[in-house]
Amino acid sequence: MNILEDKSLLRRLAMTAARMEVHAHKFIFEPFNLTMIGAKIMFIIKKYGPLKPTDFLRFVGGTISNLTQRINLLERNGYITRSASDDDGRSVILKLTPKGDQLLNTLITTADKHISEFEKQLTPEEIKVFQNILDKLNGMLDVHSCTKRI
Repeated sequence: MNILEDKSLLRRLAMTAARMEVHAHKFIFEPFNLTMIGAKIMFIIKKYGPLKPTDFLRFVGGTISNLTQRINLLERNGYITRSASDDDGRSVILKLTPKGDQLLNTLITTADKHISEFEKQLTPEEIKVFQNILDKLNGMLDVHSCTKRI
């Protein structure tokens, strides 16, 4: 069977999610010289406050070496800082800088504009049905996942 003609809901959702990720990269993250994972790291810091680098694996998955590369790039660009933990002087915590906070706010505004363009093509009923399906799928994933919802 041709995967592009597959009628399986989850396969089609996965293909659509991959296409949306490419769209987001090109029109939202790339113009700011940022990756989706980099933006996610910054968003997590903004939402949860200073965290240890290993805490991010619960949210983004992947390997510690890949995460470290992303963190190093964000630090080099001045979006986050590393500092000694108040609880344990040996461990490091990551904080968002004012420059990073400003970039994140601009990024969120840009993303909201793109999201609005997509959503205004759907009826309120379609949005509600889609939200319910996504909630149900996320609930199923929560049971079987190694990552935490943001």
